[in-house]
Amino acid sequence: MSTLHERMTQGDPTALANPDAQILAHCHEGRNRGPSMALAIILAQGMDADTALAAIRRARPAAKISYARDAISWFQRKVSQ
Repeated sequence: MSTLHERMTQGDPTALANPDAQILAHCHEGRNRGPSMALAIILAQGMDADTALAAIRRARPAAKISYARDAISWFQRKVSQ
């Protein structure tokens, strides 16, 4: 998943500068991979993990975010480089 997280956050860095910007991160059911990708994107934007997870769960109550630990580990490795 780390490679996926890296690819998902390497898009146009100005894309989220617009407060009305929207990014679609999805998978087949929107329960694990999609929300985990969204978590990586949100972490890369500077939000802390607890706040990001709470925001995702509010927006998508069915999200299990099974790969959250992977996304958080990826981000911690990224910022420590």
